[in-house]
Amino acid sequence: MGELNLHPPEHPRFPSESERIQDPHRSPTEHERNILDVFMRYKQVPDFEKLSAPTNEQLEAASARIEEIAGQPADSLKDQDERVLDLLRLISDFPEVFGKVGYFLAAEIMNAAKNNIETSEFRRAFFKEYEPMMPQIREYLRNAANLRRRGTTVKYSPNNVPEGQWGTPERRAAAKEQMELVQGLPDYYVMEKFWRTLEIVCSYPDFFTKEQFDQLATRKGIEQAWKAHLAKARQDFTYYKSILHTGKLFRQMVDSALDVLRTIIKERRDPSEGQSLQ
Repeated sequence: MGELNLHPPEHPRFPSESERIQDPHRSPTEHERNILDVFMRYKQVPDFEKLSAPTNEQLEAASARIEEIAGQPADSLKDQDERVLDLLRLISDFPEVFGKVGYFLAAEIMNAAKNNIETSEFRRAFFKEYEPMMPQIREYLRNAANLRRRGTTVKYSPNNVPEGQWGTPERRAAAKEQMELVQGLPDYYVMEKFWRTLEIVCSYPDFFTKEQFDQLATRKGIEQAWKAHLAKARQDFTYYKSILHTGKLFRQMVDSALDVLRTIIKERRDPSEGQSLQ
């Protein structure tokens, strides 16, 4: 029945180009270059003592950028990388406005988001491929579970043959046709082929012996393969839910940081407060 493949078309590997994305020798994407550009801004910290006080124009421009970031709609992917990068760009664009407090805040955010941002290509590719496939995956697993249930409850018995129809040419032709359809399935349908074959053998005891049924029914590995298949499905779904949860956490983190930046600007508008924060 072929080698087991846990990633048939109904339940493919996510993301499909995972090996290429995880290749450390590949060329960086534009998104990854943007990440590097933002992180490199913080390699050299300004001499805050030598910075002049922010102008009103700088305060207003920084304030407008804050509200622009705050107004971005919730997005599970963008909230945990692009929105974070927007915040980091904002702080680095206005060192006179945000000063040491802003750079300390940026360092904390970079530390919290570093791993998430560096692995964003894999996560983004997974999410974009997996989310639209969820209905098909659920239906596939539901159908496979029903088929497994049927296969495990089927019994081999001569009584399965309607009276007077034992060994008829019509039944022989039907059995042959069903077996050909099952065997014509691709090898990655290993579990479906097994359960359907079991059903056919039990439905046509006039053409399949009890010994053949016993050999098929006691075949090792099918149940383990089914459990492995379910484990992969659960793993993918758990990862999907973790992306949603992480997106919410990062959105809250950025929102809290924006509140801090608003406070800094408010205090900067008071000259005495502004000097104390530099």
